[in-house]
Amino acid sequence: MPNKWIPLSDLNGTNGDPAREWVLLSNSYRKLITVYIESNYDKVAAVRACYTCGTEACVRTTINRSFGNSLVKSFLAVHMGQTPQDAFREELQRIASAPRKISMTRLQVLKMLAKQVGADTSALTEIDSLSDGKVVAQKEFEKDGKKYKTTVTEIGDAQ
Repeated sequence: MPNKWIPLSDLNGTNGDPAREWVLLSNSYRKLITVYIESNYDKVAAVRACYTCGTEACVRTTINRSFGNSLVKSFLAVHMGQTPQDAFREELQRIASAPRKISMTRLQVLKMLAKQVGADTSALTEIDSLSDGKVVAQKEFEKDGKKYKTTVTEIGDAQ
C-alpha cells in the first residue's frame, strides 16, 4: 500500500475520534467498507459478505450502487490519502472519458466544486461554451408575480 494511505483504525474511531466521513456512513456501509478493506479490497467478497445476492447480476448491481455512493467514495478517498483536488481531478477525467453528454446542472455543480477546491475552471468554461446549442424558441411569462423565461435549444438530430 502507498504510504499516504490512512489506516482504517485511524478513521473509524478505534484509535481516537472517528473521521467525519466515517460518522456520515450508515452502519451497513461501515460494515461494507470494513469487509472491503479487510478482504484486500475485493468488492465482490465485501458485497457477498454484507448483502444477500442470488445472482451475479445482483452482485454487480450492488457493487455499483454501494461503491458509487458519494459517502462511500468520499470515505475511500480519505482512506487512500486523496486530497479534494485529487478527487476532483479524477471525477473530471471520468467525465471526459465518458461518451455521453454532461447536463448543464452537473456542469454548474462541477464549476462550484472547482472553485471550492481551488482548481482551474477554464476547462469547464470551455465545455460550457461548447455545449450551447442553437436556440430555436424562447418565451417569457409571468406567474404569481414572478417572471420566468423558457428556452428551447436544438441539441442534435433525432436518432
